[in-house]
Amino acid sequence: MFLLPDHTSRTVPENQRNFLLKIRKKRLDLCDERRHFQLVVPLRARHHPPLLYAIFALSARHLSRLPKYKTPQGILYQGQLLPKLTPHDAVEYTLKCIPALRDFHLIQDDEKLESIIATAVILRQLEEIDDEEDQEQERSQRRNAKPQVNFLAIIDAVLRSPPSRTLFGRRSLIQAAYWMAVRQELYHSFTKRHPPKMTLDPEYGHGASKANKIVLHTAQVAKWRWADGSEQEWLRLQKQGEVLEDEARREYQPFYVRPADRSNGEIFPIIWYSSALEVTTMQLSIIAKMVLMAENPFLGEMIH
Repeated sequence: MFLLPDHTSRTVPENQRNFLLKIRKKRLDLCDERRHFQLVVPLRARHHPPLLYAIFALSARHLSRLPKYKTPQGILYQGQLLPKLTPHDAVEYTLKCIPALRDFHLIQDDEKLESIIATAVILRQLEEIDDEEDQEQERSQRRNAKPQVNFLAIIDAVLRSPPSRTLFGRRSLIQAAYWMAVRQELYHSFTKRHPPKMTLDPEYGHGASKANKIVLHTAQVAKWRWADGSEQEWLRLQKQGEVLEDEARREYQPFYVRPADRSNGEIFPIIWYSSALEVTTMQLSIIAKMVLMAENPFLGEMIH
């Protein structure tokens, strides 16, 4: 049995725990072949309360905002009625995580430290939900409604700590959490037009998968676009991008391609890949390439 907030005095049968573990895993594991957030995090959460609370927070926030789950009796998810679930539950769960996040530097256990990083990464997904709602509500109204927590600063501080850097090479969950954090930064960077704010350590890319190497490359391109802007860095990124794109095209080959039918007004071809990982990797590669092409500092010289 999994216990919901104390004030609700409710329990949820284990066969309904998929509600509690609805943490937008498709987004979290987009570039992770081993699907850590889908397969490892729920198991780890059984022994690490802050991680479980983070899952609860994101689940509560996600389910309480979507009309398709709302009924006159309350939130209904896969046959499980949750009459008292509200967005406020997400706030309560988040607050339960704060003490552990604040005291991360006191943690000596490797597994607990990994779980703290995963906790912060999951909670940062709340910011993406808030950004989506900003399209429908005035930003100032939302800001006045509830306080904001800077989870990026927490993530960056934990990842830069000596214990975490030592842990990175030998624990897979911390690696998965790091790459998820970089992808989160990509989202915020391109939607808000500012350079990534977290540390982009090239060392972390040395043993990374092809997908995550492209994630790091795209983040470096975003940093160049909104911060660096130097010709030397553009040349480096251009060369790096060509190598990574060539490797990705060899690794991730579509199983179906149909050219655009111009006679029917089609502009783009149809290209099918076998997984979300492959699609996301190729998309990021194209985005990075487009930015470098559009912002080419040598373009004026080429025209003249």
